[in-house]
Amino acid sequence: PETRALVSVVTDWNPMVFLDLHDDVQPMLIEPCTPPHNPNYEYDLYLAWSWELALAMEDELLYQQALGTLYYPYDTALIPYRDWSAGWDDWPPIYAAMYPIYHGSYGHTIETWSEEIHGVDADYAVVWGALNYTVAHKKEMVADQIEVFRRGALDLPQVLIPEYLLDLTDWEQYNELTIQEFPAAYVIPAGPPYQPSKHQASRLVDFLLFNDVQVEKAKHSFWMDGINYPRGTYVVWMNQPKRGMANAILGAGLDLSDISGLEFYSAPSAWSHPYLWGASRAVMEEAIDIRTKKVKKAKAVKGSVARGRAAWTYGFLPTSLAAFQATNELLSKGMTLYRSEQAFDNRGKTVNAGAIIVPYGKWKARWLAKKYGLDVFPIWEMPEAATQLK
Repeated sequence: PETRALVSVVTDWNPMVFLDLHDDVQPMLIEPCTPPHNPNYEYDLYLAWSWELALAMEDELLYQQALGTLYYPYDTALIPYRDWSAGWDDWPPIYAAMYPIYHGSYGHTIETWSEEIHGVDADYAVVWGALNYTVAHKKEMVADQIEVFRRGALDLPQVLIPEYLLDLTDWEQYNELTIQEFPAAYVIPAGPPYQPSKHQASRLVDFLLFNDVQVEKAKHSFWMDGINYPRGTYVVWMNQPKRGMANAILGAGLDLSDISGLEFYSAPSAWSHPYLWGASRAVMEEAIDIRTKKVKKAKAVKGSVARGRAAWTYGFLPTSLAAFQATNELLSKGMTLYRSEQAFDNRGKTVNAGAIIVPYGKWKARWLAKKYGLDVFPIWEMPEAATQLK
């Protein structure tokens, strides 16, 4: 709930400055970060202002120290971009201060130096410094926030970190990693045969929309890479204001394993929601002439029970979160379920390994289809290689 609330605030407001207050690091830590820097940011724009904000926050902290209005036993703040070579990166989108960067914010994690009242006083000082600087430079800062969205909407190229900012640090910033080529679009089939789970496709589309990514669907069938995608296929065009957010969710990521000198604050450095969630998506490298329309919500998933003579035993495939939730609910009610350990023949049709087998008649099959939106089919003979679930 807390994460969803934060995302809602960020997507509703597109805050220009975002400060995430933590503790404790000595001296007080004020971002921007060490490398690597994620290429889905417009990092040249972000760094220009996050650097100036960091200096303004440090100046205010030391100014209030000199006035005697707070106790701070150091003569500097710690700015990772300036003071460290590695180990405090902004690569993943999982940090509270990094996520808003995809929405045009100048995000900073602030690590105050003490858990006692002196640390609170220091937080007050740096926040005051950031506010004063933002008020004084709001027009220029807003202009560059708009530039983030303009680059995305017009499919403009990214820009490397300029030399004057690189000269401010003694450490290698791996500047070539801050830019990339975006595809024309991502294509997300809504269901079979090109999507193993219509649930996961629907979940992915709603996740994109929740994160303020524009999603459309095709008004007609179209061919891409030898596949004829049907009408209703989802298309995420990348010429949109928050292309970085879209690519962070849908892209395969980069393998940085062989780059010497990189060090991460948190180990995961690559992610992809399609891979994590078991949803298929295809990459459209060059734009195809497709008529599409915007969607506000993914198409509701409806289940089915295969037509034909009723059976005593039914099954479904565990290709979605809904399938696992249904399985767990049935087990929690004391029902006996089985899982096929290998693929088996079911009157001429092959059922994949892992199928969940429910020996409770058509009434339970209908319940599974209605409540969980599962496609349920009769099992005419219990497979030999089936294990009871517990």
